[in-house]
Amino acid sequence: MIGPALLALAASAALASHDDFGFGARASGLGEAATAVGDEPGSAAYNPALISAIENPVLQAGLRRAFQSPAGKADYHQTEYGGAARLKALPWRGALALHSRSASLKGGSTDRTHGVTYATHGWRETDDGVVDWGVTLNALTRTWGGTLVKGGIDLGVLYRIRERFHLAASLLNVNGPRTDLNGVADRAPVTARIGFAQVARGFTMAVDGVRREPVPGRRATSSFSAGMERWTYTGRIGAVALRTGLNLGGPSRSWALGFGWRALGAQLDYAALAPLSSGSAWGHAVSLVFRFGSWDPDKEFERLLGSEIRYRKELAHALDTAEVKQWKLAEELRRLRRSLEDLQAELNTRVAGEAEAQQKYREARDKIRELQEREQEAQRALDQLDKDRKAVVEQSKEANFREDWRAYQKLKLQSVPDLVLLERVKQILRQYKESGVDLSEANQELKRLLLNLQPPP
Repeated sequence: MIGPALLALAASAALASHDDFGFGARASGLGEAATAVGDEPGSAAYNPALISAIENPVLQAGLRRAFQSPAGKADYHQTEYGGAARLKALPWRGALALHSRSASLKGGSTDRTHGVTYATHGWRETDDGVVDWGVTLNALTRTWGGTLVKGGIDLGVLYRIRERFHLAASLLNVNGPRTDLNGVADRAPVTARIGFAQVARGFTMAVDGVRREPVPGRRATSSFSAGMERWTYTGRIGAVALRTGLNLGGPSRSWALGFGWRALGAQLDYAALAPLSSGSAWGHAVSLVFRFGSWDPDKEFERLLGSEIRYRKELAHALDTAEVKQWKLAEELRRLRRSLEDLQAELNTRVAGEAEAQQKYREARDKIRELQEREQEAQRALDQLDKDRKAVVEQSKEANFREDWRAYQKLKLQSVPDLVLLERVKQILRQYKESGVDLSEANQELKRLLLNLQPPP
């Protein structure tokens, strides 16, 4: 009973455990050139740093049926799930994703990968762009006449240059976990990926290079992939994308065709995989992505604007209340000082030798001490109120900047000319230059607009 199973497992081991089967129909439509492209939860399967671009919560699910992978010939079907969200609290500002995929090989094993990914957001800023990094912790499960679970680690880095060029690299299965099962030696291969992408006005071009280490039963393999994507935005049915890509390597070669449709926060992607080697059966991949909070930008902007207006009203009320309290304490402090001066003058006119005068002197001295303590308490309360008022003013500046920046984003979505946008960004930078507000986003936008307005060489 076990002998045929071992032979089948040994034959399937030519692909290696948890091999490069991909994740998501969009990446497949680009010929698997996805090391520098993507912001779905499944993008972490190519490069953990890619989820750093996620702004709103995202869910993803997909199916894949294929007869070859970039690593070689294979007959498998795969299910995919994932979710991701933005982390805004310091010091963990970035994004967190959970993703899972299960690949079943015909006559072979079932490989499951469950991973959790963390990626930074704006880790390092340079004169030209932003650098982010990410890490994934995987639980690798193999089932074939038994079950084996091992841990894996993926690392990735992404450099966004002027918001138009992406340069990325990743190292998957860094620890090279062994997945020996039923006496058959195997391991998840260490895979190095490097990618470049250019994004401009709905058009994306991406290229990737991949190197997989040798494992038992399979030599080291390399592949090169390139893909293109073009989004067309319509007024009624949302946005439609067309994709194509080539994946070329020693063990397998394939051509991919795909399309995407995006509307109301949902995105449907499909890819057909045409083999250029290893048989003639076509593969297929389909995935659905839903981005929460992005279905109606106008209503979302109105809601944010309304909340900002309410917040500003609350800040104004708090400022008014603080000013009234400060005025009352200042009046009390002036009254106490006048009383202190009057008592001191009266004390100076008394004759110290008389018992009555001595008694009044002691009472006045006690009163003065009490008034001095009250004065100190009033002064401390006044200083605290002044600090609180300054803090409220700083928060108001931050809120004003966020409101102006969202208004600018709304203006940008209305396809306003870059020259008008440039003047608006300059006005915002001048207005909040000395306010202590974080202007990194505005500076990056200014660099992008200046670059767009430069005449071609």
